[in-house]
Amino acid sequence: MNEGELGALMHFQPFRSADGTEMDGQLRRCTSLSGALWGRTTEDLERQLATPYPEIPSGFLLTDFRELLNLSIRIGSIGWEDPRNTALRPFLNNAALRWFLTPSSVVRVNAQSFTTWEARCEIVRRAIEFLETH
Repeated sequence: MNEGELGALMHFQPFRSADGTEMDGQLRRCTSLSGALWGRTTEDLERQLATPYPEIPSGFLLTDFRELLNLSIRIGSIGWEDPRNTALRPFLNNAALRWFLTPSSVVRVNAQSFTTWEARCEIVRRAIEFLETH
């Protein structure tokens, strides 16, 4: 398969300035929502998981929660220790980013244990479930 055939198959479109602006806005909303929903510590995650539904921050749409869940699943699936991902390691030198990005912390609530990313995804999933039913 050559480049033209791949392009025809994938239906690639040129990347425009508006696309970058839209992606920037989505990332900013996800960042704001994640901070409001997850907090900054493992204890914040435990608190959100200890209730049937997490505390839902105001000012966000259901689509924002869905976008955050998709992004969280993608980030959580990165193999940070994989040698092929050495370019990502500098992000782990920052203590705040290290807690945010690595799955090594264990979050325990009742009889359940989660990695930090599993906990985050579960919190967003529960928030989406709540918003869809209320």
